[in-house]
Amino acid sequence: MSGGEFEDFVVDLCRRDGCTEVRRVGGSHDDGADVLGCLPDGRAARRGRRH
Repeated sequence: MSGGEFEDFVVDLCRRDGCTEVRRVGGSHDDGADVLGCLPDGRAARRGRRH
């Protein structure tokens, strides 16, 4: 599984679990985040991974 495929998988899991506004991010100045979204209770969620 490539990095992009893994990020898509995480996006799908987040949506399945009730997160909203889930999106892939990346590039310089992203503070290490690969996926951003909102948890069902309204808190912000950020997921990153190490290479």
